[in-house]
Amino acid sequence: MKILVLDNSVDITGANNSIVKSSSSIASPGFEFSFVYPVNSSCINKTAALGFNCYAINYIEIRKKIYNLLFYIPCLLINSYKISRIVKKEQIDIIHVNDIFNLCGITAKLFCRVKVITHVRRMPETFPLKLYRLWTRLHIKFADKIIAVSEANKKALFYKSPKIEVVYNQPPLEETEPPYVVRPQLNKKLTAIYTASYIPGKGQDYAVEMISRLRKDFPDWELQLQCYGSDYNVQTNIDFKKSLLDKSAAAHIENSIILNGTTDKVEKLVKQTDIVFNLSDSESFSRTTLEALYWGVPIIATNVGGTAEMVINGVTGTLAERRDVEGMYQGLKKLVADDTYRMAMCQKGYAYVREKFSVNNTSFKLRDIYLSLLNKN
Repeated sequence: MKILVLDNSVDITGANNSIVKSSSSIASPGFEFSFVYPVNSSCINKTAALGFNCYAINYIEIRKKIYNLLFYIPCLLINSYKISRIVKKEQIDIIHVNDIFNLCGITAKLFCRVKVITHVRRMPETFPLKLYRLWTRLHIKFADKIIAVSEANKKALFYKSPKIEVVYNQPPLEETEPPYVVRPQLNKKLTAIYTASYIPGKGQDYAVEMISRLRKDFPDWELQLQCYGSDYNVQTNIDFKKSLLDKSAAAHIENSIILNGTTDKVEKLVKQTDIVFNLSDSESFSRTTLEALYWGVPIIATNVGGTAEMVINGVTGTLAERRDVEGMYQGLKKLVADDTYRMAMCQKGYAYVREKFSVNNTSFKLRDIYLSLLNKN
């Protein structure tokens, strides 16, 4: 069986990490994967280094720019034709579209006969609502299977269909670093980490606020927040990243807030920290949360999307409502002040996700969907 994955990622993202890891788990002589990325995507070399065949095309997305609006449809048809050529050349059985905003999979059906799976990795609030509804309707009508990454993600699709199935993202099954060792006492020193793109709504601004408030309540503590991510060289994101520096300076905590670029050493860095932050305004699933729990590192996250399907508040992690800064801070403060509570959370989170998100419930479930599509022929 041959699967062609269509991924719009120009840089490493949670969605890209998830599909690459799942493909790596499934790949065998009976399952061969190839990928199509945007030209100049940094994902190409990293995916190719894992042994996957990669193609590059000039994707174009709908934006409020005249060029994008005028050329979206022509470019979509041209790219779909190019993809159909790859399908015929490689004798592809299934096209796996890695997010709902990519229409190339279903439009490729105009030029070739192929099964199409659409993986939904966004919530409605991250996309213009009218377009999200339209894109959802198109995929449900023309795709052969829709995969949602969480129950919350499935409920947000507006339309019900027997084609829709929930398959959770696979955790990082192969650990390259030693097991996480929780510090039994913080001893007036706290290190936190935030791994997310610098995009408004991703929540780094809340994390800066948390560190600022901790500084006031624990003035003799050594505090540090390490952020890792990309701004994708988009001006809105660049401005957001600068605003984080400005807020840090205004709160006189600039030495405690470190804004880094992307990293391929997430596991190592997370396992060197005391607390993981994921305070996003919107998540369909949250790979950051899954990884932290899987490695046994304490996390404070917001109750958005599928996060609550991983974080049981006060048991496997700390859960706060979206944009509830006070709730976030009280949860963080309890983690900092109560070592017994923090250590128990590590153990319970570790055990919970390793059972619920086992390979049988994630990648192997996706493999079964591939098989079921071809068996229907």
